[in-house]
Amino acid sequence: MEDAPLVPIGALAVSLLDIAAQAGSGRRASAKPVVHVARDARRLDELAQVLRTLAPAAEILVYPEWDCLPLDHASPSRATMGLRAAVLRRLSTDASPPDFVITTGPALAQRVPPRETWVDAHVSLAAGDRIDPEAITATLVHLGYVVDERVDEPGEVAIRGRTIEVFPADASRPSRIEHADGRVTAIRVYDPITQRSVGNAGRLVIDPATEIVLAEGSEDRLRPFTGQEHALARFYPNLVAPLDYLPDAGLVVEEGASVRAAAFFEQIDEARALRGAGKGSRNGAAGRGDDLYLSHAVWTRAVSARTIMAATHAAAEDVGLSGLAGAARPAAAFAKLLRAQLKAGRRIVLAGPSLPLRRLVREASAVADRAVRLIDS
Repeated sequence: MEDAPLVPIGALAVSLLDIAAQAGSGRRASAKPVVHVARDARRLDELAQVLRTLAPAAEILVYPEWDCLPLDHASPSRATMGLRAAVLRRLSTDASPPDFVITTGPALAQRVPPRETWVDAHVSLAAGDRIDPEAITATLVHLGYVVDERVDEPGEVAIRGRTIEVFPADASRPSRIEHADGRVTAIRVYDPITQRSVGNAGRLVIDPATEIVLAEGSEDRLRPFTGQEHALARFYPNLVAPLDYLPDAGLVVEEGASVRAAAFFEQIDEARALRGAGKGSRNGAAGRGDDLYLSHAVWTRAVSARTIMAATHAAAEDVGLSGLAGAARPAAAFAKLLRAQLKAGRRIVLAGPSLPLRRLVREASAVADRAVRLIDS
């Protein structure tokens, strides 16, 4: 099977869309979702953005790695845990699978709570639903939310008279839940900086802001910001690998992802060595940390067994174009290239700064003998 181009990222996104279209169709053995393993967090976010632009109807889940060091004193952010918890809960449902899960090597190396953890670990509200503000707040605190006076960061909640303000940990903006006579009257999304409403929500789903979802009656308590998440195994009878949530999905692995994962496993080994020398957690937060991560060998076998395609620099050479600016007659070279691509039946997108782009559009319209639509930002 041919590799996908690593760059430009738009070409990679198109390759992934083609794989998703074939998944489960009989032309490809793997089923949805397509799991893409990016080499780092920056590529993760960029690829998700491009996919959402090219395929706005597709369901694209982003599953990041923790934004802290392995077995550290510091906890991962509520925003990161919220994104991860939302993805795990979505993958635990019986609904049709998403189209894509975009992740990284280190994210797949870290064990997670079992599927049953997420069955009731969320709050869902819509206008007209019954609501008990005190009970809702208590539930959200149980799910890792912090009560604060000003709700402007993921994982915060506040009660203000007939309004509950909450910033869902996996959301980009907070919401105000307005209520009267025990029922939700409206849900308004607002800007966390200006605190002004920017729209309405038909339904608000609030996922956990932590990966420690304590069982009812548990004697354990959440202690935010203490690093207790690194002892995740202490709170569950067993942990599972993230790929256990995706039993039939195939992986597309970027060139460099395995190198990045190897560096991550070295960090884990260093953290274990420090802890073994008595320089680790003072409060036992990193206890049973060896249960949190797969071994490098197990990770390598699991990823290799699922990989259906690689994304490489070598494959990108097939989608590159020769430079036109250095041609003796750049305009003529552009016209020749355009005619060849149109003859091949390809759809062409021209992008660039506003003024040069307008000139290119005029030239393209003349060559194509048809109007070329200009989208000017």
